[in-house]
This record gives sequence, C-alpha cells and structure tokens, in this order.
Amino acid sequence: RAYFQKMEMNLEVQIENLQIIKFTLVIFCSCHSVGCIFYWMARLQNFAPNTWVGQFQITMPGVFHVEDSPVAEHYLAILYRGWIGLAPNSYRMPPQNWPEQIFSVSVMFMAMYLSAYLLGSVMPYIVKKDPIAEAFQKRKSDFVVFASQRALPHDLIAKVLAYYEFQNQRKVMAGNSSIQLTRTLQTKVSNRKYRPYIERNVQRGQV
Repeated sequence: RAYFQKMEMNLEVQIENLQIIKFTLVIFCSCHSVGCIFYWMARLQNFAPNTWVGQFQITMPGVFHVEDSPVAEHYLAILYRGWIGLAPNSYRMPPQNWPEQIFSVSVMFMAMYLSAYLLGSVMPYIVKKDPIAEAFQKRKSDFVVFASQRALPHDLIAKVLAYYEFQNQRKVMAGNSSIQLTRTLQTKVSNRKYRPYIERNVQRGQV
C-alpha cells in the first residue's frame, strides 16, 4: 500500500496504468487467499468426497488427482476455487459440508465488497466529468456555505441560486463558464454581508 501511495505521488507515473496493476494484484491476492482457505478446510477433512477438492477430483478424473497431481496443479485448482468463489452467481452447486457453506457466506460478502471497491475505483477513469459542470456545482456549494455562515434570507438564496442556474445555461450554450451576478443581486448580497459592520461602526460614531 505504501508503495502505491508513493508511486501515485510520482508525476512521471501514469495513474491509469498504476490502477490496472493495483486491480490485478487485488484480484489475484483475493483469489489466492480465498482458494487457500478453501483448500485448508478440505485438507482438514482429508479431502473427503463431500469437500470441493473431492468433488473436483470426481468431476475431472483425468486431469486432477489429489495424490498424483503435482503442486502446480493443486495451486491452479486453488486459484480456480478462489475465482469461482468471488465471481457472481458461481454457487450453482452449493458446498456439501457445513464448514465450506459457512465460509462461502463470508466469501459472498467479500465478493460484494470487492465489486464495490473496483467499481468505485474504476468508474472515475471511465466516466469523464464535465469540468464546466463541476465548476458550477462547486460555485453553488461555496455560495450555500457562504449564505449559511452569513445567515442570508432564504428568498435571497433561492433567487441567487435560480440566477446561477439561468446564467449557467446561457454560459454553457455560449461556451463560457464564468457567471456574474446582476448589480441588484450583488447589492443585496453585499448589503447583507457588510451591514452589521456598518451599523456597528455607526453606533461607535466612526462613520
């Protein structure tokens, strides 16, 4: 994690390529972890016929055998089991023993979390945001914060926001994102903003 954070700060690194590498590692490590736990649970039961390893051996007798297959084939089966555990709609045949069934529920929750993480990380690179719309929304949010801090009347806030919407549509059509308030609205906002200071100074006899 620290490595990826360091690389993200490097201006010479392409973020898109770095994200692809990160996603690949996350998926591989997740499949590896889930598959290894499933394999460990089957081994505790001596690879009985009701375990996934026993069923895998029965389903593919000419390809995989617990005692005769090399370590590489065992690990390939582990990755396969981890992948189908995390893939959607992969439990067409439910586990045949309680330990695997209980763990499968946890794997399903993990799969949903992993899907949400991947979608949340990938979508910003797939969906390109409109910079003009983003700037407009930020300007509106800043004004709402300013209006709340200054206790502006609700009708004035509504008028300013409505004017922002109207001018934004015009500026977007004209290809310009700058928005300026009319003189009347500027006067109302300035009056609400600076009147307490003026009245305080008047009471002190400074004006």
